[in-house]
Order: sequence, then structure tokens, then C-alpha cells
Amino acid sequence: MVKDETTTRFVQSVAPPPPIRKLVKLSAVPPNVRVIDSNLGFRIISYNVLAEIYATQSQYPYCPLWALSFEYRRKLLMQELKRYDADILCLQEVQADHFNSKLYHDLHAMGYEGLFKAKTRASMGREGRIDGCALFYRTSRFALSEKYVIEFNDAAEATYQVKGKQLQPQREALLKRLKRDNVAQVVVLEMTHGANGCAFSCELGALFCRSLSHDMMCLVFLCLPQLD
Repeated sequence: MVKDETTTRFVQSVAPPPPIRKLVKLSAVPPNVRVIDSNLGFRIISYNVLAEIYATQSQYPYCPLWALSFEYRRKLLMQELKRYDADILCLQEVQADHFNSKLYHDLHAMGYEGLFKAKTRASMGREGRIDGCALFYRTSRFALSEKYVIEFNDAAEATYQVKGKQLQPQREALLKRLKRDNVAQVVVLEMTHGANGCAFSCELGALFCRSLSHDMMCLVFLCLPQLD
């Protein structure tokens, strides 16, 4: 007697191709904009990549499980970033373990160098399951001159210490709103090559890359004194 065995495996849905999002290009330079030298131009992209720790089906019940997978989204993200061909990338909600094991290596192979700063809070589970902000710059055009990090929890406390009497009545409400473990990276880059590839030296002002928060005006208020 021959016994038949059947193995059942989970069949994943075939992922549909994502729509191509086109950049909106100006047909002409606005009259109130003064162009100093087109060779100094560069492209910056800011992108929230949605950390895997937040990409849950309870948070996104309308989204298929396979589409929430970071590995699936990472491949699409790399395709999109490569197509936009930016010189500087400011990425939010970058998970620490993904930066170390995937994103840094992917973008380094595309000609970028990157910096990462995790949020102040502790990891959610195993080490590395915490998000933050990452900043990448194209090494063929820029060299890192200076770098700084801002802890907004510390900045909130410092602001209260300076303006303690004025803010005393709202102290608890103020700190509760501002101390959300947000962080920022500030860098000064030296432009070593222009858009045409010719070598020269030109230092850019401070570039600011922050972690995600809906209290943007509060973060700007806390960040400006740190940039002095």
C-alpha cells in the first residue's frame, strides 16, 4: 500500500506594480528667484520610509500583509530613490537594524555615505527595533565638514530652564507635548564637484534632518537655538 503525502504551502498574492510618481517640474524659473550658478544646483529628497515596527495590520488594516513587509517595500524604495537620482537624502522612520543591515549597504553601493541617529527611547523588543532619521549624501559631489545631533528631550528641558518663570504654569503640559523622544541630525557639507562634474570647493549651510513628529512648529522652536 502506497501512502500519498501532500504538502500545503502558503501562496502569496502577486504584487501589482506600483504606480510611477512623477516629479513636478517648473517650466521656467520664477521671476522672484535669482539663479547664481546652475552648476551649484543639487537635488534633496525627504522621505518617510515607514519603520517596520509601525507597519502593522492593526494600524493599516486595509493593506495586505505582504505589502507591509519591509523587504518588499525596501526594493521598491531603492528603485524610486535611484530613479529620482537625488544628491542628498533625508529619511525619516528608518529602523536601526534595517539601516545597519540593509539601507546603508544599498545606498553606499549607489554612491552615498550615510549617518543615522536613533530616537531617544528604548528599543521595541530586540536590539535595533527603534526608528530614527538617516541622512545620505552623494560622495561624488560632497564631503562631510561638520555633524551634530539634537536630542529634543534635552532641548525641551533646556528651554524650560531658560524660561522657567514664564513657562511655570504650563510646565507639565509643555514637557509632555515636547518630550516625544524626537531627534535631529545637522550637517555641514562641502560641495567638491559641481553638477557638470568639475571639481571646486563650496561649503553649504547647515542641513537639517529630523525624526517624524506632527508638532513641527514646536520642533523648529526648539531646534533653532541649538543651531547657533
